[in-house]
Amino acid sequence: MSPKFIKHILFAFFLISHSLFSQEKDSLADYSHKKLRSLYYEVMYKDTSASRVYLNKMLTNAKTTNNTYNVSETSILLAKFENSIGNYDEAIPYIESATQLAKSISNDDLEAQSHFSRGFIDYDNGNYDNAFNTYIKALEYYKKIDQKLMINSISHNIALIKSELGDQNGALDILLQNYNASKNVSREIRNKEFGSFFYTNTLITLSNVYVRKANKVETLEQKLVLLDSASIYNDIGFRETIKEDDVYGNIYFISGEAIISYEKGMFEKSIEKLNESIEQIEKINQPSLLTSAYYYKGLSYKELNQIDSTIVYLKKTDSISKKNSINYPTLQGVYYTLAEIYKEREDPTNILKYQNLYIKNARINAHLTEAVRQDIHQKYDIAPLNSEIKALTNTTKKQKIQYTKAIIIIGVLVALLLVFFLFYKRQQKKNKLAFKKLMLQLEDTSKKVIPKEKKPTSLPIDDQKIVQILKELEKFEEKKLFLDQNCDLAFVAKKVKINKGYLSKIIYVHKQQKFIDYIRKLRINYALKKLKEDKVFRAYDIKSIAKESGFKSSDSFSRAFVKNTGIYPSFYVKNINKLED
Repeated sequence: MSPKFIKHILFAFFLISHSLFSQEKDSLADYSHKKLRSLYYEVMYKDTSASRVYLNKMLTNAKTTNNTYNVSETSILLAKFENSIGNYDEAIPYIESATQLAKSISNDDLEAQSHFSRGFIDYDNGNYDNAFNTYIKALEYYKKIDQKLMINSISHNIALIKSELGDQNGALDILLQNYNASKNVSREIRNKEFGSFFYTNTLITLSNVYVRKANKVETLEQKLVLLDSASIYNDIGFRETIKEDDVYGNIYFISGEAIISYEKGMFEKSIEKLNESIEQIEKINQPSLLTSAYYYKGLSYKELNQIDSTIVYLKKTDSISKKNSINYPTLQGVYYTLAEIYKEREDPTNILKYQNLYIKNARINAHLTEAVRQDIHQKYDIAPLNSEIKALTNTTKKQKIQYTKAIIIIGVLVALLLVFFLFYKRQQKKNKLAFKKLMLQLEDTSKKVIPKEKKPTSLPIDDQKIVQILKELEKFEEKKLFLDQNCDLAFVAKKVKINKGYLSKIIYVHKQQKFIDYIRKLRINYALKKLKEDKVFRAYDIKSIAKESGFKSSDSFSRAFVKNTGIYPSFYVKNINKLED
């Protein structure tokens, strides 16, 4: 059970406990911001549709009333909600918007909340360096105001990062300190300084870290001692959730017992406990936890030599991951095990399929630190698998050709993986240069991003008429009529009072562009200046920015933006914000 899964219950604690420190005043309105937020807390993790309805209503109300605080707070909730259902790309714009809005109203508390939330989202998606840095930003603020609850929460999260990076002893130092501090105080003090869920979260993570540490020792005796420690903390947590009637937290300890049973070689018991937890997990819509449960169920069946069942549950693990955009290191084990099974069944097509998925998943997770990547590759090294494939004998000529192709393809993919980081760094450098160039163009008002006009060229139109049309186009640009989403050739021709054919030729000769490129460039130039000058506009999501700039979709806007500037809109906004920090 990865600490990533534990983070979701930790966030339930954060959402509820942090509301104790909110500065909002009570309202008698049935659907005030506070009431909607309360309704959301009641259904989060249980009803995705209802959660989205409440959050969208909160955001709409906040924008309608121009309440920047509420817009920022709701954006934080939306970011965490989208991340919880696997929509990382949707979550990031919300959390970035929340941070900028909090800065715009100089609300340190709200800004700290956004940093804390960004740390969680980055951690949950493997961006450990970013997670650590944003946690530190939040920690600085909470130390300043001596907010012990949040200080303790962040220390817990840093322990999770240490565990993920392979520093189990460092993680245990923090977790044991937190455990001893929270277990020996009254419930009132515990809730005030640690939060109502902190104690059980610490127990969940302690058990998990001991399991991880057990998998790194050399002897069976050492492993069993560490697994016994994991069981002790898991049992304490299980009893605590029963005592507190914490159904949600109880699921984690049932899953924890199943995983410990698997590591001890008690595979039938592991499956029994996993069946018990899966039934509950499916009710609360937690894809990441379900992924872990199916994975260990598949491994348990493999140890019992029930290979068909192994394949079923490992493929379920893969399916849930793809559906929810989860790419945890666990998938490396899934793909390796499936490739190994198909090797034994002499099925070269599926061997190649799961080897390729293994490498692709490693590339997706390339943002993990080198320490984590090495840990993955040491455990699921592709080289032994290649040797096993070569060792397959008594195959047909066709199978031998397939194996040869497989090895060649794998070699190419590994080479691509090695150059990936170099390509990424070059691309980042290229983006930064393009951004600096844009800044210089925008600062110098005498320059235009649109190419300079050529001298008049022979056209089947009176020169005086051409001059008149060019003046009308200037008026068209000044009035920003190009922002109309229905701005096509006929639309512009009507505005400047000339037929479409002649207008197209004039633009091509005097603007050096096709009509469609001319309009797109006007819109992109508008977006560049607006984003640079307007903080509120920068806080919009890409879809809204695209619409305001005259584009019908975010995709068409992004393509035009990249074509005209060489960088993506999100990169431009991010670096504009950095200039103002």
